[in-house]
Amino acid sequence: MSWWLLGALTFGVWGLFVAFAWERRAVEPKDPAQDQVGVTVFKPLKGAVPGLRENLEAFCAQTHPNLQLILGAEDSSDPALDVARAVQRAYPERNILVLAGTPRSALNPKVSNLLHFERFARHPFVLISDADVRPHRDYVSNMLKVMKDPTVGLVHSPLICRADDSDASLLESLHFNTWVNLAVIGCGRLVDQPIVVGKSMLLRRTALQHIGGLSAFGDVLAEDYLIGQTMASAGWRVRDAGEGVTVHMEGRRMAQFRERICRWAQMRFRINPFAYAGEVLLNPSIWCLMTLIAGLIKQEGWMLIGAIGLLVKWHIERRLFSRWSGVELRWGDVPLLLVKDLAVAIAWARGPFIRQVNWSGNRRRVTWGSRLEAFDKPKHVTARVMR
Repeated sequence: MSWWLLGALTFGVWGLFVAFAWERRAVEPKDPAQDQVGVTVFKPLKGAVPGLRENLEAFCAQTHPNLQLILGAEDSSDPALDVARAVQRAYPERNILVLAGTPRSALNPKVSNLLHFERFARHPFVLISDADVRPHRDYVSNMLKVMKDPTVGLVHSPLICRADDSDASLLESLHFNTWVNLAVIGCGRLVDQPIVVGKSMLLRRTALQHIGGLSAFGDVLAEDYLIGQTMASAGWRVRDAGEGVTVHMEGRRMAQFRERICRWAQMRFRINPFAYAGEVLLNPSIWCLMTLIAGLIKQEGWMLIGAIGLLVKWHIERRLFSRWSGVELRWGDVPLLLVKDLAVAIAWARGPFIRQVNWSGNRRRVTWGSRLEAFDKPKHVTARVMR
């Protein structure tokens, strides 16, 4: 019984410390000289996901003037490219490059895309941004303010996830707005161990070259996390942006949610199995639920303690969710917190025993350090550029 008590205490204290740490950093004041700094935005695309056009147009609306946008997909017939070309035509004043087709140069399909983009990048800073990110107008400018410190090599953004009306989308949003952000912000600010989620990261290209460039991370699954860790080990500072960036999780399916948390679980286990074992303390719902069930079976008072533990844990997460997303979680959706916790616990238990991923149609075997091995031969792709 002491396990779930320790877990509940750990989760509660960690959540309070993270909330306190996040409040302490304000966005730095604007420096007009920063407007002259050039930034190349990499947008790897896969499928015409809901809201894609709005997400791309949010970068065209950025207040930072010196931007180069590179949009591209591995498959030259990907429908996302039609959306990218429509945005390119709608914003002729913006420097937008659309790349149709990517020669396979890495086992990680995202990094393979990025390596192709890198050939066309013109600026000293590169911002890697996933297709579902929809930032506010000052997003790029605010990230550059953190880069004013020449010792900073990477700036990343915690994620403010917005869901549609589907349960799958809400589960993804709950997972990011609670468990993921607790890890990202807590480890970065409280114990100085950067956990970088690659949906939004600004890189100083000289720092990236210092650690071997993107090609050094082409054959690993956790390229974002390992880039952050390698930067820190090489003496560069890794900082969060001081504000979150909005991710619109529209049109998600349950299978995608299960696939993501299982992929991340085996990735974390094969990077650091000792830290992975300690994660069990950050999911006290399982221990509380076991206590509740044991109390029901034995007709003992532990049933009440388990129920109270669940309610307290869910209340903390409900407040975290509303704070990050700006939306109050309806009481009718609270049971999804338990669904999320059970799904994460099952993925955590499976993590050490599964060794392959199917990532955007690419089957890979995952080995220690999250290194990837191929099951099939890479396709030959002819790339086309549209300016």
